[in-house]
Amino acid sequence: MHRPRRNSQISERVRIARRAAIAAVLAFAVWAAAGCGAPGEPQPPKPVIPQAVTDLAAHQQGDTVVLAFTLPARSTDNETLAGYPTVEIYRGTLAAGEPEHKISTRLVYTIPAALVDTYLSGDRLEFRDPFHAEDLARQAGATMIYMVRTSAARRHASADSNVAEAHVYAVPAAPAALRATVTEHAIQLAWQPAPSGAAIAGYRVYRGELAPDSPPGATDPAKMKFASPLALAGPASESAFDDPQFEFGRTYVYTVRSVAQYGPDSIESGDSAVAIVTPRDIFPPATPRGLEAIYVPATATTPADIELSWAISPESDLAGYNIYRSEHSGTPGRKLNTDLLPSPAFRDMDVIANGHYFYSVSAVDRAGNESPLSPAVAAEAPEYTVARYFYSGGRRASSAEATRCFRSGGLQASSFSRAGSRHASSAARRKVYVAEAFRPPVVSVPQALMPPAPKRRKANRKVCAWSGPRSRA
Repeated sequence: MHRPRRNSQISERVRIARRAAIAAVLAFAVWAAAGCGAPGEPQPPKPVIPQAVTDLAAHQQGDTVVLAFTLPARSTDNETLAGYPTVEIYRGTLAAGEPEHKISTRLVYTIPAALVDTYLSGDRLEFRDPFHAEDLARQAGATMIYMVRTSAARRHASADSNVAEAHVYAVPAAPAALRATVTEHAIQLAWQPAPSGAAIAGYRVYRGELAPDSPPGATDPAKMKFASPLALAGPASESAFDDPQFEFGRTYVYTVRSVAQYGPDSIESGDSAVAIVTPRDIFPPATPRGLEAIYVPATATTPADIELSWAISPESDLAGYNIYRSEHSGTPGRKLNTDLLPSPAFRDMDVIANGHYFYSVSAVDRAGNESPLSPAVAAEAPEYTVARYFYSGGRRASSAEATRCFRSGGLQASSFSRAGSRHASSAARRKVYVAEAFRPPVVSVPQALMPPAPKRRKANRKVCAWSGPRSRA
C-alpha cells in the first residue's frame, strides 16, 4: 500500500519541475523580445558603405591633373551619410604604346573627412595632382589613370569608381602682363603672348566675381573669397579679349591661360597673374537730339508759354533730363528744372513779351553723369497789341463783327472779352469789345481812339478802332 503512494509523490514532483522549466523558458523569451525589439536572434550592426563614385573626370591644366567628381551622400542601403566620407585617390601610369592590361594603380592621396569640405565646390569635389616640369617632359604622351574610393568607417571602403584618363604633355608658358581697361560697353583685356616654341593654338580667359568681404590686397585666387568662382569667359585667338557682360560697381578677377594643341588634345598653361578691376560708370549718356521750341500765345485763362520737346534718349540707364535757357546765343544759361524731367517735354511759363531765348537740353544717367548740351534752339515771345472794337448805340454789337474789324486791320485775335458799356454822353452808349493779338504784322493805329458820339440815338454807327501797340506778358 505504501509503494503506490511513493510513486504518486514522484510524479507530482516531476510535474512541478516541468512547469517551472516551461515558465523559465517563457520568461527568457519575453526578456529577449523586449531587449532586442524584434523576435529572432540579435544581429551585429551593419557597416555603412558609401555608394561608388560614377562620374570621375580628369584633365591636365598646366603642371597639374585636375580631378573632379560628385561626392556620394548616401550609403549602399540608400541611407543618408552622417557626414563627409574619407576620400582615397589612386593613380597609375600607362606609357605610350603600353597595353591596357598592364594598368595598375596605387594609393597616392588620402583626404580625411574633416578636410573634404575645403575641396568642395557645391556637391563636386575638385583635387589637383601636381607634377614637376621634368616629370611632364619625361612622361610626355603618357596616360595617367585615376580611380577613387570613399569610406565612412575604417576597413569598409566603397567600391571602385569609374576609371578616368588624362594624357599629359609639356605645358605651354602662361601669358604675361595681363591688364584690364574699362570702357562704357566692355572691359578690354590685353596681355603679352606666350613665347614661341610651344604649339600655341590660342588662349582661354577666365573670370570670377569677388565677394564684398574678400580679403583686400590678395593676388592669389586661392586666398580670395568669390561671389562667383573663376569660370571660362571665352576663348581668344589673339592676345586681347573684350568682356561686355559686366556691371558697374562689381569687382571682377581675370586670368588667362595659353592653350597648346597636341593632335586631338588641347593643354592649358597655368594661370597668368590676375587682373582685378572694379568698373565705375563715368561715361555720360548721349546728347539728346531733335529739340524743338514752339511759342503758345496766351488765352483768356492761361498765360503765354514756350513748349519744348525732343527725341527720347535710347540710354538703358537714363535717369532724366535737364533744360537750360539763356538770353544770349552761345552761352548755356541757367537750368530751369529743379528735379530731373522724366519725359522729353517741358513748358517754360516764365516768358515775357518781346523776349528772345535760347534753349538746350541734356540727359542724365543713374550714376549722375550728364551728357553734353544739345545744340541750342531759339524762341521768341512776340509783343502783344491790344485792339478795341467800338459800337455806338444799340444792343446789336457782337464778337463776330469785332473779329471782322480786327482782321480788316491785319490783326489775328487770340482772345475776346467784352469790356462792357460806358457812357460817352447822355445821348449815347458805346459798347467796347477788346481782343488781344500779337504781331507781326505791325498794325498802323488810327489817331482817333474814341470816335465822336452820334448826334442822335437813331444814327447807330459801328466804329472800328485800335489802340496800342502795348506790351503784355
